[in-house]
Amino acid sequence: MLRGIVIHGYHRGRTIGFPTANLQLIDPPEQIPLTGVFAARINKGGELFNGVANIGFRPTVDGSTLTVEVYLFNFSGDLYGKMLEVNFVARIRSEKKFRNLTCLSKQIKKDIHQAIKLLGE
Repeated sequence: MLRGIVIHGYHRGRTIGFPTANLQLIDPPEQIPLTGVFAARINKGGELFNGVANIGFRPTVDGSTLTVEVYLFNFSGDLYGKMLEVNFVARIRSEKKFRNLTCLSKQIKKDIHQAIKLLGE
């Protein structure tokens, strides 16, 4: 489980149809043991959402710093400044560099489908 405050990112997820909440971790662990894409349950002030979480360096867009971002299913609204608690349910895949954002978008759709199965949504 990780907790963080939603901060502004580069808004790339929004441009490909998957707006993500970028987290500034609170009490970050000294080491994050595993990067990749995860099926997750996200708590936003007592409201629970299923979603997909990504922990990694965003190799497709030449990221160089470790980020934690989540995509909440069935959510629309403003999350900036809100505290989210991300509970990891299962790892879907490791982090991977894609040829372009179109290929990444296709993979995210597959990741979401897999997460829905794992979370029983």
